[in-house]
Amino acid sequence: MKQKHKASAIPLYGAAALWLLYGALLPLYRLWHFFIPAALSVVLYWLLSKRFPGVDYWVEVPAEPTGNEALDEAIRQGREGVQRLRELNRRIKEPHITWQLDQLETITDRIFNQVRAHAELLPQIRRFMDYYLPTTIRLLESYCELDASGANSCEVAESKAKIAGMLDTVLAAFQHQLDALFSARTMDINAEAAVLESMMQAEGLTDLKTTKSTGANTTAKERYHNG
Repeated sequence: MKQKHKASAIPLYGAAALWLLYGALLPLYRLWHFFIPAALSVVLYWLLSKRFPGVDYWVEVPAEPTGNEALDEAIRQGREGVQRLRELNRRIKEPHITWQLDQLETITDRIFNQVRAHAELLPQIRRFMDYYLPTTIRLLESYCELDASGANSCEVAESKAKIAGMLDTVLAAFQHQLDALFSARTMDINAEAAVLESMMQAEGLTDLKTTKSTGANTTAKERYHNG
């Protein structure tokens, strides 16, 4: 997804209306006559731009295929999941739930970005992708339906409260999934670093580095004492 901005047309219409009104009421016969409405229209356009800043919106940016069919399908599902969370978030007015959904969008996007960058992590998010994410979306859809129904029965209020109450647990679970992916990556990095270090030790390269470092320190000390 890519965020874009659409400017409001109201400032432009306001500036145009000012020119029409000024031309109808005051003379525009000489060059300097145009300076006053020009200056006023710039000020009016600026003020209206502050009052009506336009809207931000998201557009779908097709992802480049990775060549891995399973990975591409997972990325597609992830993008659709994030988009659906964003759509539901717009329909929910409760501030705390909106904040929670903002966090869920961000974490979900990071999870699939991490898997896209490291395809070997894909098996670790199967349950998240096939159950946790779609089930969370279905429950949020139910919340929106109940909220839009206008019903005030105890059963409706209880169901909405139950869904709202479980979002903290869902958020923690999503964060745990993201942390688990990074833990797996750090384990791979540490293992690779350990193998590299062992190979350098086996070939005596670390000893050579130590010898050079010791020699450099000795030379520096000799120069200090001789100086």
